Amino acid sequence: MAERRQIRVPTELAEAIVAAGPGGHAERYVPRPYWLVAALRVLAPGLVRRALLRGGGASTPATAGDRAP
Repeated sequence: MAERRQIRVPTELAEAIVAAGPGGHAERYVPRPYWLVAALRVLAPGLVRRALLRGGGASTPATAGDRAP
């Protein structure tokens, strides 16, 4: 089973919540490297979907950008 990265310090999560509050950042990823997954879902949604389906993960709903012409 793959090892999952967990937040080791509760203050890291608390700081992210405060930073995403009113007047702050629109989004925060904790742990920080998780932003790569979000970027991949925007830049290459088909690739992410195939990787999730191949790995046995949950499927994601199709979006207009994913459909072949």
